[in-house]
Amino acid sequence: AIKPMVNYLLNRSKNENCILGIEGYYRFKSYQFITHGELDSALTYSYKVLSLNNSHDSINVCNAYHLLGLAYFFKNQNSDSTRYYWSKGYKESELKKDYKLIIHFGVNLGTYYYNIGNTHNARSLFLRAKEIAMKINVDNGILVNNIINTFMDEGQFDKADKFWNDNRKVLISDLNVYKGQLFLINRINLLQHLNQYEEARQQLNLLSSDSVRFTLEQPYTRIYLANQIHFKDYGFITDSLWSNRLLNDAPYYCSTLSPYIATIDNQKMEFFLQRIIQICSDTNALNNTSYAQRVSMFNYIGNYYFDKNPRKSAEYLKKAITFNNDAEKDELTTQSKVIYELNELETTFKEIREKEQIIQD
Repeated sequence: AIKPMVNYLLNRSKNENCILGIEGYYRFKSYQFITHGELDSALTYSYKVLSLNNSHDSINVCNAYHLLGLAYFFKNQNSDSTRYYWSKGYKESELKKDYKLIIHFGVNLGTYYYNIGNTHNARSLFLRAKEIAMKINVDNGILVNNIINTFMDEGQFDKADKFWNDNRKVLISDLNVYKGQLFLINRINLLQHLNQYEEARQQLNLLSSDSVRFTLEQPYTRIYLANQIHFKDYGFITDSLWSNRLLNDAPYYCSTLSPYIATIDNQKMEFFLQRIIQICSDTNALNNTSYAQRVSMFNYIGNYYFDKNPRKSAEYLKKAITFNNDAEKDELTTQSKVIYELNELETTFKEIREKEQIIQD
């Protein structure tokens, strides 16, 4: 139904030599290809949008930067091209004082940095976007949530707690919607890290497994199992719902729940151990896990066999050390990239301030 309309837009725009109409057509096609996962075609049309940048005063180049960054992001979330185009869009929107675009690119670019582990840059962008959102009265609950996550990922749980309490008014409490459930799940996760389990349990009682959105199933399961294990309520072991969830995402739960699971009698967790052993023995399955997950899984098996079979235990623990060394090497590479990008972002802010001063003068 849309295709004839879009074709009509293109044909009429060409006949009337309407650059804005042609640019609109290119943008629509790019979005359409992105939503269908046809990313090479999306890039083709995104670059066509960019090519019209100087063709009309009303064309906003930020649209092209957004589309290009988005297409590259879906091709590879760590893409330097994503960072390049979203950074250009961010600079442009800051210079134009386009508040909505500052928020838009701040969230996008912040998400990019967060995904590569650069929580400092991510937080800087999220904080700036939050500042603007408050200025124009836009919902900034997700930004608050993201900022809290950056503190938590750095192990700064007290700062995360303070920031949550300072901004709790914007964190909606409607548990029938995705945002409300997300905020509560992350709050419970923080309370558990702060060892405030009694309050965490009270908050957890506000949720039920059948009401939690599908996309939040994994983090909800994590906080639920952490709560049950802390209070030594091991009913989940024989409950097919929870045991199956534990098995389906075993690498994730092994790395995030390892300290808790280690406190349970090994015999009770035999089903989980066998699943971990199976994953560690399957090269393809193992390659789909992160370094942190591999370290946790091999340590888990090695500790299980520590008294039962010292030789087998040593083999697994040795592999855990190897993966940990690989992770540290990878972390050093990431840190170098983070330092470079941190300096680049600070340069961006400096350039914006200098241009603002020139305009004022």
